[in-house]
Amino acid sequence: MLSALPADHGLEAVLTSVLEARVTVSKVRRVFEWKGTRVHLDEVEGLGSFLEFERTAEPGSTRSAHEDLKSMLDELGAPPTPLKAGPTLTFSVNDPD
Repeated sequence: MLSALPADHGLEAVLTSVLEARVTVSKVRRVFEWKGTRVHLDEVEGLGSFLEFERTAEPGSTRSAHEDLKSMLDELGAPPTPLKAGPTLTFSVNDPD
């Protein structure tokens, strides 16, 4: 579930007053749409570059979506890491160089 927040939401102050932040991640994310798939290109400070493909799969169509995502990675010459299970099929590629 996603929720859009206004710039002055104050949520960080509320969360840090009751929860301990485990990690802070500084990144720049660029999001593209390609063949019905969200493509995220992240530059993460201190960790490197990450490429993530995200597509919602209907029940019974996960195999087809999985094959499509693998094909897209092949087109870009990016090796896949293991599939993350969940409501969407997600591949991530980590390039720490």
